[in-house]
Order: sequence, then C-alpha cells, then structure tokens
Amino acid sequence: ICYGASVSLLGNPSGAVSSTDWSPTGAFANPNATNPTVTPTGPTTYYINTSNGFCNKLDSITINVAGSPTGAIASEDTVCQGTLVDLNTLSASATCGINYSNCTGANVSAIQGTNTTASTVYDPFYGSTSSTLVYTAKRQYIFTSAELTAMGFTAGMITKLELDVSISTGKTYDNMEIWMGCTVQEDFPTTTFIPTASLTQVYSRARYTTALGWNAFDITGYNWDGTSSIVVQICSSNPDQTGSESARYTSTTPFYRTLYYSSGSVPACTNVTGSRVYNRPNMRFTFCSSSFGAGTTYSWSPTTVSNSSIQNPTTIVGGNATYTVTVTDPANPACATTGTVNVYIDPRNSVLASNDTTVCIGELASLNSIFSGPVPTTIPCGMSTVACAGANTTAVVGTATTSSSTYGPFYGTYSDVKYQFLYTAAELTAMGLTSGTITSIAFNISTKSSTGPFNGFTIKMGCTSATSLLAANGWEATAGVVYGPTNYTTTAGWNTFNLTNDIDWDGTSNIVIETCYNNSASVGIDSYFYTATTGRNTTMRAYNNVGPGCANTPSYQYAYHPNLRFSICAPPAAGLTYNWTPTATLNNSVIANPTATPIAPTTYVVTVTGGICDVYDTVNVIICTVLPTEILSFHAVCKEDRVILNWITSSEINNSHFSIEKSTDALNFTTIGTVNGNGNSSTIINYSWIDDNPFNGTAYYRLKQTDFNGAYEYHEVIAVKCNQDDNISIYPNPFENSFTVELSKNTTYPITVEVLDYLGRKVHFQTLETNVTEIVLDELPQGTYFVKVVAETSQIVERIVKLN
Repeated sequence: ICYGASVSLLGNPSGAVSSTDWSPTGAFANPNATNPTVTPTGPTTYYINTSNGFCNKLDSITINVAGSPTGAIASEDTVCQGTLVDLNTLSASATCGINYSNCTGANVSAIQGTNTTASTVYDPFYGSTSSTLVYTAKRQYIFTSAELTAMGFTAGMITKLELDVSISTGKTYDNMEIWMGCTVQEDFPTTTFIPTASLTQVYSRARYTTALGWNAFDITGYNWDGTSSIVVQICSSNPDQTGSESARYTSTTPFYRTLYYSSGSVPACTNVTGSRVYNRPNMRFTFCSSSFGAGTTYSWSPTTVSNSSIQNPTTIVGGNATYTVTVTDPANPACATTGTVNVYIDPRNSVLASNDTTVCIGELASLNSIFSGPVPTTIPCGMSTVACAGANTTAVVGTATTSSSTYGPFYGTYSDVKYQFLYTAAELTAMGLTSGTITSIAFNISTKSSTGPFNGFTIKMGCTSATSLLAANGWEATAGVVYGPTNYTTTAGWNTFNLTNDIDWDGTSNIVIETCYNNSASVGIDSYFYTATTGRNTTMRAYNNVGPGCANTPSYQYAYHPNLRFSICAPPAAGLTYNWTPTATLNNSVIANPTATPIAPTTYVVTVTGGICDVYDTVNVIICTVLPTEILSFHAVCKEDRVILNWITSSEINNSHFSIEKSTDALNFTTIGTVNGNGNSSTIINYSWIDDNPFNGTAYYRLKQTDFNGAYEYHEVIAVKCNQDDNISIYPNPFENSFTVELSKNTTYPITVEVLDYLGRKVHFQTLETNVTEIVLDELPQGTYFVKVVAETSQIVERIVKLN
C-alpha cells in the first residue's frame, strides 16, 4: 500500500473461536477484532493468535509500504515580515511518536557520553542485598536536540538504546520498562519528573539480566522530530535482592539532565519527584537512517519559494503561509507523499498607511502612517555608556528571613575573601524588574559583628548564561568594576552601594556579582539574610589569610544566595524610524506623515523600524485623468441686457458636452445650460451660449467639459458686468492696504460691506455711514478677495486683488 493508506487485516478464523489477539497491540484500535484496520508507516509484520479454548492458531502477515514518510520544517516558524526562511524536506515524519514499522534503511549508532567513570547511582540497575527490602528504581534522562544533532542524527526513528555496564555479576531486574517522549526542556529545572502520561512505552520485559559491557534494549521504534529534546524514562525492580550494577556516566554540568528516585518501600515508577544530578549514564542510540532515493523529485507550493523543485529551498515570508512539499519516488510514482510546515508573521507590530488617493498634477497628496504595537526597550548587557534618564524601580530578590555569615561578602573571619553571587533573569523578572540600567545594589546585614573596615572592597558585575556556579569551572567572567576599590565599614540593615559605573541588563541574561577585599587581619564577621536556590549553586567563594583576596581561586559553592536589593533605571525610549520610498517627490522621506507632489501614478512604501519587527505598508497615489479637450479661448460680453459667451476648441476626443455655470461670487455656481460637444475633432470649433437673464452687476461664468465616460474638467472662471448701478464704486483695484467704497449722496442707509476670501470665508465686515468710506485691510495677506456691498434693495459683488 502507499504510505498513509489504511488496510484491513482479515483474520478469518474457522471453527468456534473464543479469543483473537493481534500484535503489536499498540498498532490497533481494537487488538481483539477479527478483521481490524491498520495504517502502517512502514513495512510492518502483524501477528494473530486465535484460540478455541483448547488450541491456539498463529499466523502473520507483512504489509509493505511504498513511498517514504515525508516531513517539512522551517528554520523559524514565527518571523517578521520579509524574513528569509530556510525550508527543509525531511525523509521521516516530523512528528514525535511511536513507529511500529520495520527499519528498511541502515541502522546508524552513536554514543552520547565518553567518560569511563562508573557509578551505581545514575543507571536504572539499582537493587539491594537486604533480605527485607525490594528496591525499585526510576530514572529520567534528557538528551537535547543539539546533542543528538552533534552525534550526526537527523529526524528519524530510534530503534535501540544501550547502557554501558562496567562491572556485572549477571544481576536480574524485574518489570523493566522504558518510556520515551519529546520535550521542550533541555534540563530538569525542578525535582519533578516529566509525567509518565506524556511519554510512550517502547520497551517492557518481565525480567532482565544484565551483562558486562553494552546492554542493548531493542525498543519499539520511536520517531524523533529533529528539533525537540528526547526524554528517556527507565523503571525496574530488584526482588532477588542481588544488589546494584555500575554503569559508566559523563557529567552534564551545568545542566541537570538526570533525575532519579529509588525506594525500598513504594513503587518508584509512580513517584512524581526525585533528585537532580549533573551526571548522566553514557547511552548509545541506534537510528534507522532513511533518505530519499536517486531520482526523487520535489515540488513545493506555493511556488514563490526560491526554487520549487529542490529539496531545501528558501523563501521570503510576506504573510502567514503553509508550505507543502510533495515527494515522488520514481520507483513508486503513484505513492507520492507530502509534508507541510506553517510559518507565521509576528503580529505584534503593524503600520497602517493612509488610503489610496487621487490628485491632479501639481496638487499635494498627504501621506500618513500610524504605527501600533510594542517598541522593545531591551538594551545590551555590559557597562553602561548612557546616564540614567528614567525612573528607578527597586525590588528585592530573595525573601527568606534565615541568616548566616557564609553567604555574604563580608566574611571577616579571614583577611582576604572573594565571592560570586548568581541571580537569574527569572528571579529578577518575578520581582517586577525589566531590562534597564542597574544603578545600585544592597546587601541586608542581619547581625553586624565586624569591628573594622573591609579594605579595598570592590564589586564587579556582568551578564552570564550560566544557571549554576561550580568552583571547578572557575569564576564567571564579569564586565568590569562597578564599585570601589574603597575601604568600607558595614552597618546593620541594608548596605547600599551606589554604583560608580552603572551596568546595563538586557532583561534575559543572568546577573553575576563579584565582591572581594584585602585586609591585613581578621575584622570579624557579619551575618546576612539569604534564600535557598535548591538545585542551583548560586554562591561561590574563596578565602585565605595571606592575600590578596581579589586573586583567590574559588573553592566552595552553595545553593544559597544573599537577599539582594536591585535598583534599575528604565532604559531610554527606543525611537521609531520612518522611511518612505520613492523619495523624489516627497517633501521629507523620513517622517511619519510627509506630503507628495507626484507627476505620475506612484506607489509609496513606508517602512517603520525600531519595533519588534520592521513593518511596512503602501499608498497608491493616482493622477487624475487629463481630459483630451483643448479650449483655446473663453470670453463673455454684455450686450443689450444679455451676456453672450463664446469659446473655441482646437481638438476634442470623446467630448460629450459643455455645461455653462454662473455665480454671483465666483464660489457657488449653478448650471444654466448645456451645449453638445463634437465627440472627436482635430479642427478648430466655435461654440456660443446666450444668457438672457444676466445678474445686475458682475456675474461669473465657467465651463464644465464632460466626456462620454463621465469624466469631467472645469475650465477658467471669467467675469462680466451688466446693468451695474453707477451709485456704487470700489477703488483702487488692485489695492495695497486699503480700498474705498463710494456711494451716491442720496444713498439710503444702512449699507454693509463684507470681504470674503477665495474659499468664501468672511474676513471683514463693516457698516457704512457715509458715502465715502476707506476699508483698511492691511492685516490680510496678499491674494484674491470678493467685496459684497449690500444696500436696502440691491447688492453688488466685486473681485479685488490685494498686492502685499
């Protein structure tokens, strides 16, 4: 059958059957069904055992599977938009889990751990020689993906595990069980076992007898996805009271990758907690290697990847996407297999640009952008180069009220002492501290017994990835001196050290603090409040009476550290950077909201950097359609109480008609007539329209030319005077700072004057009380204005121009 297909197994027992059992049982939804259905992932042999109560009948069948299991992974599954991501095709399932199929490839073995030291503590072969106790043992071991990869393994099926017994007398262990699973853990952060319910049993034997050398356990295949850590759990008991075996182990310092529990009173395999250690038994893994054969073809979709027909392409991720690879074996073209991987865009930042818009050539287009989402304030670890400008946050790491003289910097029993203390990022963030500049630290002295100063007292600080201190590994590196050297005398209570050289903390690294002093004699000891850090050594010290203390080599480590008060200054706010392209028609390409004067349709792209991700958006600016009708002239003349309008076109394309519009103020127009156009023309054509109802005074006319497709364009505004009252005069025009309104001597008052700007807004109002009045407008800018003079029974509107 093809990979991924299902098949029915037909037991078809004859005669009276009292029971039917299929194996391996885990491959069946119901291993007691007569004709079950299975979905093998590779060549698999199934066994049937039927019974009529007196006799058993055994048979088997092997199902061969054509096509290889296929998986796909990405170098990153959540990325910023525009990130280049590697896509890889795996010749095995990319999902962890049990695999009942037979290995059809080569078995490849490699050993994790090379030390030859042996112990009875860390391996599962643990028993007692007591005649009254039956010891049971539970062990969990973590092997990281980095360790397995370094051994040369890629995603695939694990078929065998082996432990190296150094001394064996053939001891027996009952109920030997092995469980496996994938985990994101790279060590045991606490003494709690990974729950057995999350693991899969891959081996079980009622009684196992050890042998000298490598003891092999042929497990039911377990698929490893290539990226997770593997956890191996082994349980056993020793009812024969034959004692323990020794197995070779290797240190995993500073990581706890072994968790163990043994008991002579309770079943160890059900216990939920144990003891953590840095030592892990050497283990040999056997992988069933699989690879795609010669001539295999690959097809990726979507095809936007760098090359859709190779095994491992790259892609630039523009949005959330599912990438699928189809693998075809030329020997079994009908059994192609697929693998998929999802890649997501980090959604925390975005920028929204203004809507697409249309402008005419010469007009301004306003471009706007709105950024949303968090802006990281993380700063790199190290000595600070910028003075603290934000508010300080103070918090104490460690809350216990127990005290001791051992776990603090002023151990005055000796004249020359050096300490290092480790505080994890998790401890700092749990107290509400975030990345920033550390400006002071303080130790809380519970009892002061020292009688003199601690000379040359110096504090160094730095960031580290270490989660535990070990004297054998030496001192952790620091960034440099942050306080001292100075002669310091302690006081009871909080002893605060305002750092002379601040240090920046990135919010994710652990902090190491180093103190030392050099005295000529003992000055007595002080005691400090401290907190236990079970399972992690967080204090390391060295001391002598010959000096210098600051040059001592570490000798001791402890799973305690002193309660410490940190004061951290918030980092400066990170700035966002805007970048608009293309830049040629922008007034400023590096601001959030520039203006543009495009001369052609343009797509503007805004990119904002400084957030968690660089984000971008686009604005399309469309240039308004320039109608293909050219008007050579447009004139108006008042004759015999009528206004005659004439205009001339030199060419027309798709010209439907002209609309004639009239206004008293050149702002608000009304359509008074239409004249049909000539469609398409390349010759001069004269048009005319007569307005039989002209305004008394000045009237304004304009043409609106409309195409057959509905596009239109306005042409220039012209003015004409008809039947103007001679009793109102406005002069001079143009004017500089003022103009005069002159009325006839028999004018009836009141008379008002309004001055409007080109947008129709009233900028001046005045009531006239004499026939000659000067209107002063020196505060107005130069430009075109409209003067409206309103009498009792009439009004006029004149357009005037202010020069400066």
